[in-house]
Amino acid sequence: SLWKLNLNTLSTENEVTKGLVKVSIYPNPASSILNLKVENQQIESVKIYNLLGKVVMNLSNKKGIKNITISNLSPGIYVMQLKTNVGFFTKRIIKK
Repeated sequence: SLWKLNLNTLSTENEVTKGLVKVSIYPNPASSILNLKVENQQIESVKIYNLLGKVVMNLSNKKGIKNITISNLSPGIYVMQLKTNVGFFTKRIIKK
């Protein structure tokens, strides 16, 4: 199938910033705790989605999130979305 690109919803400012910012999530794969770091930015919220797109963890309204506990998640592959004051960053994580 074909995808239509809607240029009205893209933000070049955030895209450029993402290319220049180092995002660290470790250890990955992990079994209990993930350490999070976005270079020169504070993480404001974290969402973890399963591969069906369902939110399985949502941490928000917290400034400076540095780690999260994922021991309650089932083993598998997830998508993590980090929100900072500058933008959103998406990374794949593996739960052992």
